[in-house]
Amino acid sequence: MVISRRKLRTVRFSFFPGEPLVYVFFVLMMLAAQVTLAQEEEKEIDASKPTNFYTQLSNSLEWSKNVNDVNLYGYRANISIASADQHHLIFGEVPLLYNDITKKFGFSDIRLRYFGLTHKDYSKQFGGVWGGSVDIFFPTGNFEDGLGTSSWIIAPGIVTGLIFSKSFQSFPIVSYQYISKPTTDLLADSLKTTRHGMTFQAITVLNFGNWFLWVTPIYVIPDLSDSSQKNRFIIELTPSINPIGSIRPAAFLRYDFQNKSYQARLSLVVYL
Repeated sequence: MVISRRKLRTVRFSFFPGEPLVYVFFVLMMLAAQVTLAQEEEKEIDASKPTNFYTQLSNSLEWSKNVNDVNLYGYRANISIASADQHHLIFGEVPLLYNDITKKFGFSDIRLRYFGLTHKDYSKQFGGVWGGSVDIFFPTGNFEDGLGTSSWIIAPGIVTGLIFSKSFQSFPIVSYQYISKPTTDLLADSLKTTRHGMTFQAITVLNFGNWFLWVTPIYVIPDLSDSSQKNRFIIELTPSINPIGSIRPAAFLRYDFQNKSYQARLSLVVYL
């Protein structure tokens, strides 16, 4: 179901009260505090491999646009907590977004992810990296405000690594995806179904010395039991400079070919 601009404009409540300037001030204070922390301690960090786990904070400014010309602007905070042996990682993501059609600002869907590695030996070309992950999206964003999906998403997966050289590696992830029935009243009952899908992706690393690039092709089967749901192909590009002390600037670009949607971010990562 496509929600028209006029219908979305009739929504008058927000997920939580407050002025956007309050959130902007909060973001600036977090950035200043993290840069100060980063200057106090420097670590040797290899951020090019996604299976190298570090405790870090990431602040991102983002913009996205979908096929209905709805623009979302905002801020995304990521925090990662790694175990001492770098074999376990807990990742949390909190987005604060503004919808230019509904004129609403608030939380989007919050994400929590766990990675666990059983093997991590980069000297082996095949079979040196094995592990699993569980990815969860909480329906915290308000669907009526155009900020959320009103569905739970739970995706357990398997991770491995292909180490071709120091400058070229690939880390495939195969995931099962459970999407709960939407709870919003704006969708017809016929569209409120539980879906069981699959996601295939490979984070491919191109290391150029002072900087690196992640190229991630993603193939999504939205529902294994419903052939009317079209499969999706997504490409993500993540260029990043190697850490300067404990600070790493990065960018993120994503394009969904099926939904014709864009997403772009500028990020500052601080290692703790």
